[in-house]
Amino acid sequence: ILNKQYESDNKLLKMNINKSNRKIQIFSGIFLLCITLSFLAYYFIFNIYEVTIKTEPKFLFADQNSTIRVEAVPVNALGWQVPFRKAESKFEIIEGSDLVVIEQLSEKDGLLTLRSKGRHGIVGIVITSNYALLPMYIEIKILPTTAQLFLL
Repeated sequence: ILNKQYESDNKLLKMNINKSNRKIQIFSGIFLLCITLSFLAYYFIFNIYEVTIKTEPKFLFADQNSTIRVEAVPVNALGWQVPFRKAESKFEIIEGSDLVVIEQLSEKDGLLTLRSKGRHGIVGIVITSNYALLPMYIEIKILPTTAQLFLL
C-alpha cells in the first residue's frame, strides 16, 4: 500500500513539474516573440532609410499671395513615412533667390515655406539631409498670372 501511495505521489509531482515547465516555456516564447517584434519594428518602421521631397502645391504664381511648402519627408524600409520622426535638412536657394521670400525655415523639421515676389521664373533649391547620400535639387516654376500673359 505504501508503495502505491509513493507512486501516486511521484506521478502528481511529475505532473506539477511538467505544468510549471510548460508555463515557463510559454512565457519565454512570448517574451522572445515580443523582443523579436520590437527589433523588427525598429528596423523596418522607425528607422529612416531615405528622404523624399514633397512640395505643395507643385508650382507658384507670380503674385504676392502665392506660397509653396517644401518638406523633407523621412521614408522607412516599407516605403511609408516614418512615424514620430522628422528629417533634419538644410535648404539653400541657388537660383532665383530674387524671385521669392522665405516665410518659414525650419531646418530641424525639414520645412521651408516660400512666397512669390510677383515675378515669373525658376527657383532652384539644393536640399541636404543627414539621411540622404547626396544633396537633392528641386526646381520650382513661378508661372505668370493670366493678366501678365496678355501683357507679354
